[in-house]
Amino acid sequence: REPSEIQATQAPHPPYGLEAEPSPAFTTVEIAGYVQQLMNVEDIETVTASPVKECVLVTATLADGSTKMFIMNKDPEEGSTSMLAIN
Repeated sequence: REPSEIQATQAPHPPYGLEAEPSPAFTTVEIAGYVQQLMNVEDIETVTASPVKECVLVTATLADGSTKMFIMNKDPEEGSTSMLAIN
């Protein structure tokens, strides 16, 4: 998808009763970059990203209406980022 077609929004409340708070590990630009990469791989319609402590919970809604959830983490020593699918 073209960047102009991407609609990434921050969820008002993260799932599982966790409190959303700014993630010191990720900037908004970094989160947007990973959302772009995710949308290039899957047939995704919308993405929400909720910073929680040192990670970001990402929920992607696919064209067929199903959802996929990921936890985005950054290794503080290496600076590398990983996305773990949780469903």
